[in-house]
This record gives sequence, C-alpha cells and structure tokens, in this order.
Amino acid sequence: MQIGIVGLGVVGTACKNGFEKIGHEVVYHEITHYTRIQDVSDTEVCFICVPTPSDEKGACDISIVDSVVNDLSVMDYKGIVAIKSTIVPGTVKAFREKYENLRIHFVPEFLRESKALYDNLYPSRIVVGGEFESANKFGRILLECSNKKEVPLLLMNTEEAEAVKLFSNTFLAMRVSFFN
Repeated sequence: MQIGIVGLGVVGTACKNGFEKIGHEVVYHEITHYTRIQDVSDTEVCFICVPTPSDEKGACDISIVDSVVNDLSVMDYKGIVAIKSTIVPGTVKAFREKYENLRIHFVPEFLRESKALYDNLYPSRIVVGGEFESANKFGRILLECSNKKEVPLLLMNTEEAEAVKLFSNTFLAMRVSFFN
C-alpha cells in the first residue's frame, strides 16, 4: 500500500519508519525537507502528523492541521485523510462540513516519545473515529497496515475519539506529576 505522511516529528517519523519496516511504500511531505504537499497526492491514505501547539491561553492551535486539510481539499485528494495530530473534540466534524470532498477520520496515536517506533509497530490499540461504516472499513485497512494483527480495533464517532485522546494525554500527564 502507498501511504502518505504529512509532518515528520516524533509521530510522523514513527509512522514512516514503522510502515516502511513492514513493507509499505511511504511518501511524505515535510516543510524542512523541501517537499511539496503534491508528493502525497496519489496515496491511498494520508496521515496528518503536524504539531498542534498550545497558545498563550492553553488552547490547542489547529491552524497547521487546517492548512494541510485545506491543501488536500484544493488538490482534490481521493484517498483517506487520517488525522493523528492532537485536536479538540468537534474538529473533524467541522473539517467534514468545511471540506466535503474529503474522507476524514481521526486516528489518535498513543506513543511514548522514547519508544515511538516500537509503539507504532506494536500498538496496544487502534482507535478510529468516524462514521461507523467508513470507520470500520478504514479500521480494517489500518489492521492490514499494522504489524500486530490481533490488536484491538476500537471504532467510535470522531468526537469520542478526540475526547479519548485528550483524556489519555491528561491522565498520563497527571500520573507523571503524581509520581514526581
């Protein structure tokens, strides 16, 4: 399968290396590597792994994600758009209304920075947020792309998946603070 990745930070690099390691063809777009968004235009799935930094008030800045989704919409991307970046609940729903020509799902990552490649190759779970029928179909594609076929596949709507990711981040940060 040909997979596209936009953004090669910790998450994007783990995805790229993991998919390549198990035999998929990966093309990517990373601004610092002087690539173009058109490089991912013919892929079956495009994972968006760009940063969503907090602003001064602590809110999640999704402008980079929105810019990438807009670029994919403008070039009439035909594959599945899989957002891995951390976003607030309701973001994918708003993107679907704004970019009706795209098939957008939310596929949160649960990676530890120090073990990102391992966690990508051997996930404890795969969460897919989307409309049930398309999320189920996309989830099956992700299982085919996974190195670990027996991993639990959790299908839910996008708002639930977005909330699960935020809750997971918050819970893990609390545990670190507590143990420190």
